[in-house]
Amino acid sequence: SEDATKVAPADTKAVNIKVPFSGTTTTQFIYDETEQKYARARKDVEYVDALSGKRELFTNVFILETTITNYDDGYHRKVSLEGGNGYYASAGGIIPIKWTKGDSKDNFKFTLEDGTPLTVNQGNSYICIKSKAKKVSFE
Repeated sequence: SEDATKVAPADTKAVNIKVPFSGTTTTQFIYDETEQKYARARKDVEYVDALSGKRELFTNVFILETTITNYDDGYHRKVSLEGGNGYYASAGGIIPIKWTKGDSKDNFKFTLEDGTPLTVNQGNSYICIKSKAKKVSFE
């Protein structure tokens, strides 16, 4: 956003977002109305920065869906960064988006589903890259 005015994405509320990364790890983003930011948590326990002792808070949360496969060694994962679908959450709301990246030195590009550029709120962001085979939930 060009100014500090908060842009709430669409009419879909998202005050508790759950992003599954594996069969055992799901990260939550819990919206704090007072702070107007999302706290990152796991199993309802918020993460705290080890140096500052403060909880982790984010203005914007990007959830990017892509193809993730195993390399032959069984230890490393191959993550496609060409582009795909995803979600943008901010100000207690969430909308579906599209994203592209391309080469490892290229920046991410985010658009609405119809291809118009995405307006993002000023502030810090957390980017989740997850398998499109796992479903995001939000309430």
